[in-house]
Amino acid sequence: MATKGTAQGHLKSPGRFTRRGVLARGIGAALGGVAGAACAPRPEAGGETKPGALRSGVTLTLTHFYPAAQQDNVKRRIALFQQETPGVQVNEVALPGGAAYRERLTALFAGDAPPDVMHVSAAPGSGYSFGVFAPAGRFFELGPLARRDKLDLDDYYNVALDFNSFGGKLLVMPNDLNVFATYWSEELFRQTGATSPPADWRSSGFDHSALLDTARRLTDRGPTGNERYGLLVQANTNWTLPFLWSNGADVVSRDLRRITLDEPAALDTLQFLADAVLKHQVSPTNDELTAAGGANNLFFKARLGMHHTGSNFVNQLRSSARDLAFDVGASPRGKTRRHSVAGGAGFAGAAPARNREEAWALLKHLGGKASLEIGAREGQMPTRRSVARSEAFLDPTQPPRNRRVFLDAADNASPAPMVSNWFEVEAVLNRAIESIMAGKAGVREAVSEAKRLGDPLLASGQSFGKDGK
Repeated sequence: MATKGTAQGHLKSPGRFTRRGVLARGIGAALGGVAGAACAPRPEAGGETKPGALRSGVTLTLTHFYPAAQQDNVKRRIALFQQETPGVQVNEVALPGGAAYRERLTALFAGDAPPDVMHVSAAPGSGYSFGVFAPAGRFFELGPLARRDKLDLDDYYNVALDFNSFGGKLLVMPNDLNVFATYWSEELFRQTGATSPPADWRSSGFDHSALLDTARRLTDRGPTGNERYGLLVQANTNWTLPFLWSNGADVVSRDLRRITLDEPAALDTLQFLADAVLKHQVSPTNDELTAAGGANNLFFKARLGMHHTGSNFVNQLRSSARDLAFDVGASPRGKTRRHSVAGGAGFAGAAPARNREEAWALLKHLGGKASLEIGAREGQMPTRRSVARSEAFLDPTQPPRNRRVFLDAADNASPAPMVSNWFEVEAVLNRAIESIMAGKAGVREAVSEAKRLGDPLLASGQSFGKDGK
């Protein structure tokens, strides 16, 4: 994409903040030592630290946005690193996620006091922090270090390497992968006699038409409070992407310059989803979702037959719906193929790097097999193929039975459009899709408005591809 500079809408560039001293002192104190930890001893005069040489007495600061229920994951992995790397300590700092996390990092960079290593989200998660900091050169490159230390990058899923790279350079160590597939309630399928989604991604059945037929069979709009829904149609861009892609459509042009939802295949896909909600009524409305306590709660209580969502939903099912009988199957096939959408998070090292070799050692550990196995056993899908294929992830004693379908999904997934201000573009698209699914605007009307607002944003953004393409 041939554009000049990086536009980030109403966000200030991480390099343009003033009041540096005030921000560094205030934010650093609030984090309990982030600013101080970033000032760990530099290499002695006379040259840089030799490749692979770690200095004793260094304390690294790592910030992350893991929710409370998953913090044991990162704590155990850090403990393993410290056990295997004597002399290097890690100060772990948990922060609120979303836009608050992005803004906190922005302030720390502005005050010249960033954490050594930080949890970073890919599009569209957590305010899309990667899209803000990668174009600004806030992370050091990992590729040369990985090659130097013979880290097997071929073991990582291609899609994870893609959404953690900028300009052809790997900037974030891939950590977890969230790919979409079709969760289904065994109880509701047994009650209705409906055919379950196939576990084999290569199956010829379960296309969009079959998805709708199955959803209609599962739906029972009985007494208020006991309604049963066949499928949740989520009114957002990320959920809609696999349906567009599987029909040969897309949300943006290949050069990432314009919204393409006005093309015939995209219009047909959006109309199909709108009809599922408004005409066939197989999906709960927003009011019904609110009354039921949300989509996940509907599935937990066996009132939602199919839930097309990410692999990380397994974590919630294991913790909040231990008695629920469920499984997972392939995404529905469109006119051209089955497709999934991928997101996830990783860990990056701050640039300029005061503790580069030590930070790299931690990053290499976090992306290593032993570390990823800890997360995999807790339900997190690993970004390394070897770990995803292992018993750590495919534990036969834990549901879902057909969890291997996520491996096929990862090989047939794409990330959301990799453009620096995607979170702004996505907000425009989400409003359009919400209006369509709520019956407040027709498909063509909503898409026209999305193009009017979204095309200028895309034109001002920066592509993450090599040479801006």
